Amino acid sequence: MAYHLRKWDAYHALFHNFNPDALVRMPDYEREALYTNPAIIRSQAKIDAIFTNARAYLKLRDRGQDFSELLWKFVDFEPTINAYQALSEVPTDAERVMLIGHNPGFEMLMAHLTKTTSDSSARLFPTAALAHFIMPNDWKSLPLGSGKLANFVRPKEIQLPNCKES
Repeated sequence: MAYHLRKWDAYHALFHNFNPDALVRMPDYEREALYTNPAIIRSQAKIDAIFTNARAYLKLRDRGQDFSELLWKFVDFEPTINAYQALSEVPTDAERVMLIGHNPGFEMLMAHLTKTTSDSSARLFPTAALAHFIMPNDWKSLPLGSGKLANFVRPKEIQLPNCKES
């Protein structure tokens, strides 16, 4: 199981099941304790975003705005194209394609293309990563196992040259 998924139960407990009313009432001492709690990822920005989003959600609710309706408006109330669909629409003469996306969709696409399970090598993607696949030229079908993972790079693995300030 991916590292962040193992922490999910702790997030639910510590953030009151993401109930926005409970989050805005959380005492300062309880909130401050989250920044050092090893049961969750201790990113102050991410933790603060949970509280900021709870306040924003409550403002919308208080104004009578349906949150689900607000989100669907951004895509004209239609589901957007997923990565697999996007790849199937690539022209057959394309030699290189770059997809930018988010999980869990990219892990699932990688599992499909490399014919692995989502619990094995597909669980590689941290928040950001670069995956280089060798693919057949037929972008229309992309059957199970049609790709080969040639390289996978996490940001922390990138070697930057020593830069001197001038």
